[in-house]
Amino acid sequence: MQNTEYSRLRRPAEAGTQNTNFLSFLYSLAVCCLLSTVCCLLPASAFAEDSINVSADNIEYLAETRTYIAKGSVKITYENATLNADEVRLNSATFDSSASGNVVYEDTEITAKADKAELNLKTKLGTIYNSKIFYKSRNYYIEGKNIKKLGENDYIIDCATATTCDAASPEWHFKGSDIKITLYENVKAKNTTFYIKNIPVLYSPYFRAPLARQSGLLIPALGHSNTKGFIFKEGLFWAMRDDMDATFYLDYYNKKGIGKGIDYRYILNSENSGELWMYHLRDSDLSKDFFEIKSYHNQRLYDMPSYLKIHIVNEFDYYNVLGSTSSKRIGFSTSTTDPFGFSSEERLQKYLESNLHISKPFSGGRTYFLGQYREGLGESSGTIPQSLPEIGFALNTRNLGMTFFNITATGTNFWRNNGQHGQRFDIYPNVYLSLGRIVNFTQKIGLRETVYFLKNPAENSSRELFDIRSTLTTRFLKT
Repeated sequence: MQNTEYSRLRRPAEAGTQNTNFLSFLYSLAVCCLLSTVCCLLPASAFAEDSINVSADNIEYLAETRTYIAKGSVKITYENATLNADEVRLNSATFDSSASGNVVYEDTEITAKADKAELNLKTKLGTIYNSKIFYKSRNYYIEGKNIKKLGENDYIIDCATATTCDAASPEWHFKGSDIKITLYENVKAKNTTFYIKNIPVLYSPYFRAPLARQSGLLIPALGHSNTKGFIFKEGLFWAMRDDMDATFYLDYYNKKGIGKGIDYRYILNSENSGELWMYHLRDSDLSKDFFEIKSYHNQRLYDMPSYLKIHIVNEFDYYNVLGSTSSKRIGFSTSTTDPFGFSSEERLQKYLESNLHISKPFSGGRTYFLGQYREGLGESSGTIPQSLPEIGFALNTRNLGMTFFNITATGTNFWRNNGQHGQRFDIYPNVYLSLGRIVNFTQKIGLRETVYFLKNPAENSSRELFDIRSTLTTRFLKT
């Protein structure tokens, strides 16, 4: 397996790893956004990027210095990243660029605000001044005076604070000065202080931490809850191999007892990966056991992509009593959106879902097999209809001259212990007629037929839906 795959195995609570993500995302993606200025301002013969969008109140070019200047509500959009500033300057000869005035950069990972940013688009070196960075997926806030990139993996921060508190005046934060970071190696800082509110609690004249992935204790967490009392959480990370690791958790609640958890992760190759989370607590207050299992596994079976997801608890009130015991503990740290739907707000869900999905793609479409089981959190699972199984077929839209055609078909067996159950068959073909390019007229005609064969009590029924819609579209370009 390649190193790019190994690098995805990062423990969410590893100190130092978070900081490198802030810096690498900030510089690499901010550079991409500023590079989009080049693409849009230089002549079309030099650059041609359809995915880039730049807008400003005024754009001018100084021929003597070969400098482009965009002023007033400058907005640069590149893929999923956006850069806003009052003014952006770019030298087309040296690739030196600067953004000033209400600089705001945002993508799926971070939101960064700064007074000014100076970057060389060719070397990707530069400085960001008086910046505030929010790392979304791990709820981390970093505030630094000057963040400088001196080399490919070398950064210096004059002074910075870090916290996970959302409040304007955080409950706690770390503060340090003369911070030196070498990606994939270590982070060094001087005069590091831990604050509760604005009161210094711990101080160290020198701090050093490795950034390479290695075994060790995670940063402990302290808290208090009206129902759980005093809370202390600790974790031990074990880097078993480059392609797998495990983390052991011990949680102490003085009103509930001791919770034990384990998270095992692996990425054997690009088509074989997964994770297993298990947790147990013997509630001393309610005198009963609580168990939770979350797991998923990706694998390609004979050219068929497949995945298995499991999410079960032994008590329907598990999340009302304990809350989310796996929050910020499960998943790969580079994931911003969980593709398997493990929510951190389980107590708000009506049921938990476990799935087995196997699909077989073919030229122009796919077929799939889906087994789905739902466990109720507020009602008996015996009354919830389970899709055991569902088989589907989808033919992608095909071009037939001025007309287009697609179709989907599914067959589902609904099963439950108590109540009506049976089978449902659904077919949905659509035909489209498209005319015109500058002004386009599209006519859609679809017919959906759904048939039910139900038992207990026995009932057969059908439903037809005739779908017809017309759309008229055109495109306006701003020059």
